[in-house]
Amino acid sequence: MLYEEHEGTAGKTRIPVDVDAWQLYDLPGADVAAAELTTALKAAMTAPKQADAARIMLTALRVAFEFGAMDTEPRGIAERCLSKARGSGFELRVW
Repeated sequence: MLYEEHEGTAGKTRIPVDVDAWQLYDLPGADVAAAELTTALKAAMTAPKQADAARIMLTALRVAFEFGAMDTEPRGIAERCLSKARGSGFELRVW
């Protein structure tokens, strides 16, 4: 599992970088999906408003749906990273 440190609006946190760290399904193209989720997470961590951060991350998770990105584990990973990086509780509501 690969992680890297990234700065958010409230400080640094360790974020997932690869398929295993995001807990995605190991299917062809999952490595691209993991990279896109990491890029979206970085953008969400520095978005001006929490609503913007949620929109950015949920859009990326939905795009990577076929790789299991909307499952509990990847969403939870994103929520934990955003909570730490933005300095507040963060919940990605999918309904």
